[in-house]
Amino acid sequence: MGAATVLIALSVSAALAQAGLAQWMRRFLPVVGRLGGLALTVSGLYLIAYWLPQVLHPGSLASQTVAQVSEFFSSALTGFPAAHEPIVAMIGAVVVARSLGIAAVLRTSKLSPRSINEGDDHQLGAG
Repeated sequence: MGAATVLIALSVSAALAQAGLAQWMRRFLPVVGRLGGLALTVSGLYLIAYWLPQVLHPGSLASQTVAQVSEFFSSALTGFPAAHEPIVAMIGAVVVARSLGIAAVLRTSKLSPRSINEGDDHQLGAG
């Protein structure tokens, strides 16, 4: 339920607020490469921490501890949306409603008579 809500909200936002979303995301372009590198580094360190004790000392307490901690966080993260389904659904509905509101504001500001007339004057003066 939780992942589907996020994906639906993201696709609705992208479809309805294409230009506004693109402008907003352009601000983060300089940081995206570094964030991707950070995510790759963190995931690599996690894999090393998870598998290295298993490889060096199979069946030892250290290898079991890392696996238990990983399983604890995994079950907590997957169990939260199921245990709090109404809250997750409400948050998803708020995100979708806000996205629709932003999209409506962006569409009306693009199509206002003032912006259309200014664009026509600009084109007439240039040609």
